[in-house]
Amino acid sequence: MAHLQVAIQTHFFQRRLCWMLSSMLQQEGLPEGCRLSASVAFAQGTGDPTTEAVIAHFREFGLDVKASPWPDTSEFQYRGLTRNRQLEETDADWIIFADADMVYPKGFFATAHELLAGSYWNNPHCLFSQRFSTELAPTERVVARFTYPYVVPNAHDLAVQLPGKLKSNIGAGYCQIANVRLLKHNFGHYQEPGKHIDWNWEKKHQKAKSDQRFRRMLGGEAIPLPVQIHLQHERDSDFGKHVELQR
Repeated sequence: MAHLQVAIQTHFFQRRLCWMLSSMLQQEGLPEGCRLSASVAFAQGTGDPTTEAVIAHFREFGLDVKASPWPDTSEFQYRGLTRNRQLEETDADWIIFADADMVYPKGFFATAHELLAGSYWNNPHCLFSQRFSTELAPTERVVARFTYPYVVPNAHDLAVQLPGKLKSNIGAGYCQIANVRLLKHNFGHYQEPGKHIDWNWEKKHQKAKSDQRFRRMLGGEAIPLPVQIHLQHERDSDFGKHVELQR
């Protein structure tokens, strides 16, 4: 049986992170012995609630969540470096790199396990799948219904009712799946260690260049997984100012 780990990076997206972790907690059909976990990289002490509080809350409900805190935001802002650490620390068979704004269908990881433990077991590529990206205004209204940290009841059932569009492009943080054994053997890292490949927060748009290089390094391949929901959010250029945005 395989261990699947979702490696998440979040900064002021604690509310959407609650939706994401709720959908992981609410998975159905996982075979006995299959392990599903999350690894959350975050800047320490930021947000309301803090990411530490969110992780503690979901651990109380039985979700396997590893904390990967970063006290130095000057390094944390380069997501390729956070993903290097998550890859180094994981004991999973498969790692799924994603941002903190995805919601998974209830059978998503059962299907993922069947595929990854079967015909994809020795696949060396960066595997990706479609997602449904919601519209901003109705998403904000639904997310604002609750007080966080909170396990959102039937998170996917609520998210799938939101209007939006089906999208097939890979994107920087939607779903990048890699075989940990082959990735460590062939490359040993997510991005070249010690280099600031990604643009920093002072740039107008924070393009995740390390993700683009990662996909080129492994080669991309689509995998037929159930459609994920991407909870849309505002795009801004204030990350470098550390404005506390409630998302």
